[in-house]
This record gives sequence, structure tokens and C-alpha cells, in this order.
Amino acid sequence: MNRRCLRFILLLLIPMLATGCWDRTELSDLAFKMGLAMDKASDGQYIATAQIAVPSQLAGNPSGMGGGGQDKGYYVVSGVGQDTRDAILDMQNKLSRRVHAGQRRAIFVGERLAKEGMNTILDANTRDPETRLRTDLFIVKGGEGRDILNIYYPFERVPVMGTTKMHRVIGGTADTEFRDFLMDVFDDSTAPTLPVIEEYQDAEQQSGAFRFGGRAIFNKQERLIGYLNPDEGAYRSWIRGKLRYYVVTVPVPGPEGQSQEDNQITQHISVNLTHLKRRVRTVVQDHQVTIDVSLTAHGDVRENTSALDLGKPENLAQTESLLNQYVNAQVQGLVEKCQQQYDADIFAFGTAVHRQHPVAWKQMKGQWPEEFPKARVIVRANIKIKRIGLVTSMIDTNEVSAQ
Repeated sequence: MNRRCLRFILLLLIPMLATGCWDRTELSDLAFKMGLAMDKASDGQYIATAQIAVPSQLAGNPSGMGGGGQDKGYYVVSGVGQDTRDAILDMQNKLSRRVHAGQRRAIFVGERLAKEGMNTILDANTRDPETRLRTDLFIVKGGEGRDILNIYYPFERVPVMGTTKMHRVIGGTADTEFRDFLMDVFDDSTAPTLPVIEEYQDAEQQSGAFRFGGRAIFNKQERLIGYLNPDEGAYRSWIRGKLRYYVVTVPVPGPEGQSQEDNQITQHISVNLTHLKRRVRTVVQDHQVTIDVSLTAHGDVRENTSALDLGKPENLAQTESLLNQYVNAQVQGLVEKCQQQYDADIFAFGTAVHRQHPVAWKQMKGQWPEEFPKARVIVRANIKIKRIGLVTSMIDTNEVSAQ
């Protein structure tokens, strides 16, 4: 009987001890920071800018379209300080709600700060328990990060969401996240890169807009040293196996016997590439590294402004040859650019050497930035056109009118 009473009393006490929310935080007390921009002023001060979601406006405008003035679904606020954390604290002093970074989707870093070094960004965010390692990280080419957060984007309720989707829409699979940059920084076999966002003036809207601008290259000191344009960034992603699809537009020479005036009109064939794969093989012999890069893909012809009738096997073979030669030249030029201009292995060739030649890698591990420019890189593209469409040649409106 005593045991039963004791158990009954314990059952009553346990719920009493489990009740209470002494450290609760209501959602109405939080300001959800969707995007953060970090810049550095000319006087050395750090500038933190946040794009914060306004739930009441988002609920009243579910489509996310339109909106201006007080109807925007976001609020932009800035702070200034001696370092990153001090600037964010100054920003917090201007808000009635506690800033919460758990929902942050992207961080934008101005070009000036990126050139001086990303170490402050890495230090502040790796120490912050609210930082998501899958947060997208962008460099703002030729401008400041806060410029992007002040641009209105009609397709998303909160404009910063548009930047995180752009890279994936054009074929990229990942490689934009904070964790990817961290891994590359601490990896001796590759050089870190980050996606680029740049501002431009939209003539039709007569206002500023943003677009994807390729990738930014960093050295091992986390300093910005150069840029890749969007095409070069795509080829780099292909070599690293992180490209889903891509469109290549190849110039095509005019047919024999065409007049000089007609030859001045550029003719092209646009091919949509899918099933993109790559294979990297390395050879280390007598302190000479040779890297063989094989790129394969399937192609679908999407536009043909040339005089070639792709229904003829010989013309299709010629188009495949031109396409492979073009891709070979573009990728080879990109590799030489990284070797001669930046001394940066952004393709993870060092990782391939490490896996395939672990003994040789031990000797060159700390010297790969010096060894990579001397490496011999061979690029072989093998693209097969699988579909040409129902129309095999360009439609000639003059011939249609004559008939």
C-alpha cells in the first residue's frame, strides 16, 4: 500500500516539475533575418545590413507580386561597428525585436571586404550557433553587399530568395553554401570559389536589378583575387561534376561559295547539354603531373541559324566536331587562365592527384599551389547530339513565300 501511494505521489510531482517555460521566446518577439550583407567602409568600419521579413505584409500579399513603399514584405536595416559582431549589435539597437539568424538564406559580401580577406566573416559565423552551414554565400562584384538587399525583386516575397534560386535555375546543383567554402579553404588540394551576384540597370524597369555573374576566385589567405564569367563558372562546375545542364552556342562557318557580305553575318547553332559527366585521370612521373580531363554530354539542338541541314549525317557529324572543338578550346583556355593568371586550382585536380597517387601527394601536398601551374592538362570533350528536332535546317521565309 505504501509503495502504491509513493508511486502515485511521484506521478503527481513529475508533471509539476516539467511545467513552465521560463526561457520561452515568442515568435512575435523575433525578427527573422532572411539575408545579411557585410561591407567595409573606407574608414575601416564594418557595415552590417539585414533584410528582415515582415510577416504581416507577407500574409496580406500571398502572391509576392507588386508591393512598394509600406507594402513591402521586408525591411532593410543597417549597423556600423569595429568588427562584424559590433556592427550587428548596432543594427540590433535599431529594432524592437531580437534578430534571429536561424532562417537566414544568404550572406552577401562586398567586393572591398572580400579583397581584404574573408577571415572576419568566417570567424564570426563559425562561432555563432544560429548560423546554418547551408546558408548561401555570395560575392557582390563591383559593389557592396547592402546594394543587393535594397533591390526590389517582384518574383519573390522577400527579394533575397531570388538570389538563392538563380544559381540552381541555370544548371548549378550546389557549391554556393557556407560549408562548401569552409571545406575548400581548409583543403590543400583545391582553391576556394564563391558565386557572384552583380547589380545592373534594367532599362525597361528604369531601376536597379541583380543577376548571376559567375564565380569569384580566392587564394588560401581567403582574399579575392579574380573572377570567372558565367560561362567559365559553368565549365568549372562541369569539371567538378556539379552541373546538371547547360546551353552552348557554337559559331558555324558559312557554306563554300557564299558571298563575302553573307559571310559577315554570324551563324550559330545552340545546343542544350544534358547528362553532363566528367572523368579526371592523373599521371605523376619524374615530378611532372599530367592531368587528363574527359568531358561527356548529350546534346539537343535548340536553334540553328546556319545553312547546315542537320538531317544529313555529314552535317550532323560536322556540327558535333565543331561543338567538341569549341568546348575543348573554352575549357583549355579556362585552365590556362587559372594556371598562369591566378595560380589557383579551382577544379580540385589536386584532390584527384591525392586519391590516385597518395604517396606522391605526400611530397607535394604543401606545394600544390606551386606545382599546379606547371602541370600539363589535357581536355577531351565528347558530346553526342541526340536530338535535332523536327526541323532539320533553318526555316527560309523567302522560300516559303515563293511557294
